[in-house]
Amino acid sequence: MSSGAVSSLIGAALGAVVFAFSKIRQTFFVKEKAAVLKTPEGIEFGGGFVTKLTQTGKGKIFKMLALGLFIFAAQLFDFANIQGLSVHFLGGTLAAIMLGPLEGFLAISAVLAIQCLALGDGGLTALGANIFNMGVIGTIGSGYLYKFFLKTHKNVSSAAGGAAFLSILVVVIFYSGELFLSGYGKLSFGQVISIGLLAGLVEGVLTLLFLRLFRYREND
Repeated sequence: MSSGAVSSLIGAALGAVVFAFSKIRQTFFVKEKAAVLKTPEGIEFGGGFVTKLTQTGKGKIFKMLALGLFIFAAQLFDFANIQGLSVHFLGGTLAAIMLGPLEGFLAISAVLAIQCLALGDGGLTALGANIFNMGVIGTIGSGYLYKFFLKTHKNVSSAAGGAAFLSILVVVIFYSGELFLSGYGKLSFGQVISIGLLAGLVEGVLTLLFLRLFRYREND
């Protein structure tokens, strides 16, 4: 992939992270008036405002950390690896459903960053592409697709399974396209679709399994 394309994906990934954080920070943090201390001489200390983490924020951060660790471990297991396209659990739909699309995106982005920096998975040049593919498409896109399916089907299982399946299919198509542009793509379009269907099926089944494992119910 050209340096310009790499820079564009890194920029898009960073922009998405900043956007997501700016959107959720209002529910995570609150400004409160700081206590004012007054001496017997009438001199005041303190005052102004301090930023504190809300109870909602504390709960969400704990869930993001716990689910992020779970997804980090689950992503370590590959079901198949075909000419650079690995089939493994992504967790974007699971994170989007249990945390919210933007919160889930930040959790997935943190997982990808740790894999890159601590395990050398993909390297820094691929981090932007991974966050864009697995975070923006696979988590944010999947989260809103889930909400759409939930409105039309009124069933968590079918909405979650459908969102996971379709989002991974799109992720695989984007990723294979990026490999092709970088000169490493050797798969035909039919092979890419076949791998995407397999990866989507794995993602859908595991997403439903983990939702049941965590006893998730809508509006929990």
